[in-house]
Amino acid sequence: MKSGGSFLIRALLTTAAALCLRSGCGCILPVRADEPVHLPSSMVRTGSMPLSYADQFSVDYYDGGCALIKIHSEYEYLLVEEDAEIPDGLPEEITVLKKPLEHIYAASSSCPDFFRELGGMDKVTMTSTKAEDWTIPVIRDAVSREDMIYVGKYSAPDYEYICDEGCDLAIENTMIYHAPEVSEMLERLEIPVMTEYSSYEEEPLGRLEWIRLYGVLTGREKEADAFFEEQVSGLKDVLSQSRDDGESRPDEETGQTEGSGQISGRVQTGDTSGTDVVFFYIGTNGTVNVRRENDYVTRMIEMAGGRYMLHDLVSSLPSSESGSGSVNLQMESFYAAAKDADVLIYNGTLGESLGCLEDLLAKNPLLADFKAVKDGRVYCSRDSLFQEVTGTCRMVMDLNRVICMGDGEDDEELTYIQKLR
Repeated sequence: MKSGGSFLIRALLTTAAALCLRSGCGCILPVRADEPVHLPSSMVRTGSMPLSYADQFSVDYYDGGCALIKIHSEYEYLLVEEDAEIPDGLPEEITVLKKPLEHIYAASSSCPDFFRELGGMDKVTMTSTKAEDWTIPVIRDAVSREDMIYVGKYSAPDYEYICDEGCDLAIENTMIYHAPEVSEMLERLEIPVMTEYSSYEEEPLGRLEWIRLYGVLTGREKEADAFFEEQVSGLKDVLSQSRDDGESRPDEETGQTEGSGQISGRVQTGDTSGTDVVFFYIGTNGTVNVRRENDYVTRMIEMAGGRYMLHDLVSSLPSSESGSGSVNLQMESFYAAAKDADVLIYNGTLGESLGCLEDLLAKNPLLADFKAVKDGRVYCSRDSLFQEVTGTCRMVMDLNRVICMGDGEDDEELTYIQKLR
């Protein structure tokens, strides 16, 4: 396809542009599956994946090794074995994915971490994130070595390269709806497009449970299930503490809790129900970006035993049409609502991680009046938090430690949060 690829792509781009002008909408979104899809009678359902927390995807299993994947209750994909016949009469609303998926284009920057954890990073051969924008070292190195090729921004990828690579699947995030013509073009090139909605999970463990979907796509379901169960098991003591007011206790000798798995660490104890926490970011225009009441970061704070101090304020504000998990406040409003917070955590995932307390105060001198600043309970999240989704449980453990940490205690065990001094 190398010789004729450029001509074909130019022709398709011209046709797509003409169609967009005629329709006036400029896009063709993935086919929705709001109504029940009638599968061929030859397909016999053998079971389904039991999900504990996630509600943005589902997987049903059929004979012959097929798996029917539904995402956001709207988009459906049938994963079939390499040599299997595609069932006759399959509705055109269902996108067929043929195993093995070995040349994946990841426009979503959160999904490669799942592949990394499952030992399937070699299957992700293309990305829309530059090497310097990756915060996970092993992925950044892979892009630098060109084991994973940067193919351009998600809204303007190199279609010719993607096509010549023999792309089996393009994984987008919901940002693609700002450039729907990209999905249309990929589909015209007969490249399946899957938009992942893990960021729409309100439950942090639901977001983490998406690793089980990637286990299906990579043929590593057992590894995905084992990882997820181990992570949740390691968090059970923190969850028990937040529910039972500190009844869980760490081992006196090791400082670790039973069944802590990969995320073993000291679980703090005591009454945390009165600890007010605020997670925020100050923009270049001086406005303060804070999390909404149903955002997964807010839920992590609550899971860790804290109380999100801005819950009532943000829940009273109009909902964003974009479905964003955050909202902007004027500094005056933020000052009035958060001045007495026990713990302040600055969102360092937006490209501006702070090194010390002075860096924070330089953003606005009013912050010096905050209780948490005076008490020395100010932290900054590290920039790897967003991309390293598999660290969700470790982040909850960090939050638990920060919420319960007493004067003079060290913070060396923190992974995704650092104290500002």
